[in-house]
Amino acid sequence: LTVYSPGTASRNLIGGNWLAMANGHFFVTNPNKFLDTVRLAWGLDPKERAKGSRLAAEEKDLTSRGVVGDSARAGEMVAILSEWSRKSALVKEAEAYGGKRLKKAIADLDAVTQKIYAFGDDFYKVAGYYIERQRFIDSGMDPVKAADRAAERVRGGYPTYSYVSRNVQF
Repeated sequence: LTVYSPGTASRNLIGGNWLAMANGHFFVTNPNKFLDTVRLAWGLDPKERAKGSRLAAEEKDLTSRGVVGDSARAGEMVAILSEWSRKSALVKEAEAYGGKRLKKAIADLDAVTQKIYAFGDDFYKVAGYYIERQRFIDSGMDPVKAADRAAERVRGGYPTYSYVSRNVQF
């Protein structure tokens, strides 16, 4: 699958720079949000989500607005990868020989690989969202409307899995 290709993950990360520049977004111009952008693009720790932290609320908001969550971690891809993980010969063999540690290592590697792939998509979208939202607020727009407009611009300016045609998806 594409998710496991280092070349594709690299293209996502490099291509994100070009998309950001084409949209007038330079993430280094918003240093106050850099760490938040990285943490949101990488994905929060489930414990942090459970606590209901500020970033957990931000992640939920960005997901509901369609800014993040439409990449390798999105529904269809996750279902395919989960099925593969459960049914692969290596996992079955590990289970047969009591290899719980091997099975966990495979699952951990799978999760990190998906995060790396998705990071290339989500980092630039989150950075672009923060930049656009601040531009709208600075122009005098209400913060809620600014957030809506920023999300709309990011969804329209950065291609995502659900926005490309079905023949490109497969």
